[in-house]
Amino acid sequence: MKVESQKVAMVAILVKFKELYPQAMYPDIYFVIGDFSSGGTVSEEGLLIGLDMQVDGPEVVKDELSLWQRNNLRKLEGLPNLIAHELIHFQQNNMASDTTLLKGVMVEGMADFMGELISGNTANDRLLRYTNGREKQIWADFKKEMYLNRSYNWIANANQETEQKPADLGYWVGYRICKAYYERAPNKKQAIYDLLNLKDYKKLYEDSRVEETL
Repeated sequence: MKVESQKVAMVAILVKFKELYPQAMYPDIYFVIGDFSSGGTVSEEGLLIGLDMQVDGPEVVKDELSLWQRNNLRKLEGLPNLIAHELIHFQQNNMASDTTLLKGVMVEGMADFMGELISGNTANDRLLRYTNGREKQIWADFKKEMYLNRSYNWIANANQETEQKPADLGYWVGYRICKAYYERAPNKKQAIYDLLNLKDYKKLYEDSRVEETL
């Protein structure tokens, strides 16, 4: 019932995105109650936002939730950041098909990075906190699998969530690649277009020189 309170912030995100990407497409946004498996996704119908994972608070009973579910239960105030993330996914239809881990992290990390540009925060800020000080080791692990079909070790791997290490670290890897590319680009609007219409993942990774930023 409190989603309406976030409407002004969500509309501001839509307007901001149009400034960065004039080709922006605006889907319908549906707020639904799911089964604690997804905070949000996209379909041909529009954005599907799982409110069951966006309503954390002191009165919420979490005893029957898994570790991943408890760690990813968000407060409603973060809803605009999630809308921004899923809005970016809706724009990614022109990206090249590829089965590598590199492509997988680019898709998710791009949504986190651009979502941050237009909303002020990523939808996965807990990953930013965890990776602080661990960047080089995470990158060394990623590079062992980046050109293999290994997304299952880095994305949507809730079964690998532990108290010591979060799942979904591929989001952070892709975030850093996209951020490095964008910050190096002299033309920011062109950089956004290049990312959303990406055809050569390896080249963009190399052009980003992301490892220099770790």
